[in-house]
Amino acid sequence: MTVTLTHTVPLPVDEGGGQPGFDRIWQSMLSKAENPVEYVPSITACRVVERYADGFLREVVFWGRDRVLERVTPQRERGRILFEVIDHPEMVLITNELIADAEGRYSFTLTYVLSEGRVSKLRAENEFIDRFAGVVRETAETTVSQLGRTASGHR
Repeated sequence: MTVTLTHTVPLPVDEGGGQPGFDRIWQSMLSKAENPVEYVPSITACRVVERYADGFLREVVFWGRDRVLERVTPQRERGRILFEVIDHPEMVLITNELIADAEGRYSFTLTYVLSEGRVSKLRAENEFIDRFAGVVRETAETTVSQLGRTASGHR
């Protein structure tokens, strides 16, 4: 059994009510995948370990102490990037997804899939789910803020 936590945040609109187009947002998402420190508050370091035809392997450091290997696979046609967690006992998969609504406005969805080991701990730590949901929410909101800036050409 796994637990999935998801948080969706609409991308900001400019003064004219518009958003950057898919290509600009997608480029910002790719930049985030390789250089997540300015997007994700819990990531304090990252390096690309190896590149593949369809993505790359990265090592990220969470909170300055937890080193995690992730296989990163961008899927442009689906507007999402998969982060398959290779060596962490509690996380299985992280997904970043760009979704357009009926009016063509984009939202960013962040999804974490926690492992069976984490689910067992959840039973013992009832408050963990609330804390982790807060981390997911903060990460999604910070990511959207930064995606909006970089896709609009601001840093």
